[in-house]
Amino acid sequence: ASGNWWYLTAYVMFLLLYPFLTIGFKKIGYKRHGIICLIFLVAWGLIYGVTGLGNMNFSNYSFVYFVYLYILISFYRWYMKPLSTKAAMLFCGVGTLFVVLNVAIRDYVPMDLGFIENVDHNRLFLCSEGKAPIVLVSFGLLILFSRWNFCSTFINAVSSATFGVYLIHEHFSLRDYLWSDELYPFSKLIVSDHAILSCIAIIVLIFIGCIVIDIVRQICFVICVDRKADMLFDMLCND
Repeated sequence: ASGNWWYLTAYVMFLLLYPFLTIGFKKIGYKRHGIICLIFLVAWGLIYGVTGLGNMNFSNYSFVYFVYLYILISFYRWYMKPLSTKAAMLFCGVGTLFVVLNVAIRDYVPMDLGFIENVDHNRLFLCSEGKAPIVLVSFGLLILFSRWNFCSTFINAVSSATFGVYLIHEHFSLRDYLWSDELYPFSKLIVSDHAILSCIAIIVLIFIGCIVIDIVRQICFVICVDRKADMLFDMLCND
């Protein structure tokens, strides 16, 4: 409720609204649903999603981003034929291409050229989860992996703890500390010759550490909490 984890707060708000959205979009039908998709794609996918124009970004605590994604994905699932694997790969490729272009613009195009001197490069392409390239890559990956029949006990165990990774390292009491010079000299790291490799190593270490913490938490819950999770239900049924 405090909004400390914006994703969790926004997602819960979306789940409360989700049943009514489903009824509403089912009622308006194919044509009107398609028009709404076009409006959102132009407004957030093009005007805001590929350029630095407009101020239509999603605030950190807003569930509107989830509504936006639901409008698109529900139209696809209800009315469109499943995309081919090639189309999904194309989505990933196009989105990645925009990412590469963003890097090229930010790092190699001079900032003082007349026609782009007033463009905020930080708002191009990559600045938030609502950007079109990120949505394209995410949608393409979702389709590709949903068709991949694969099972791994190890991956399942790790994935069961990834939500814990988010909750732990994104908590306000740890977030600033983890990325401050108090813990590690990041201000010096970013100008070093091995900045990218060092940052990747730090991220991996934080990920592994949080995974271990959450797995320990799961074991404790199995012993102390989950074992008697149905006790109240049994008591009520017996009464």
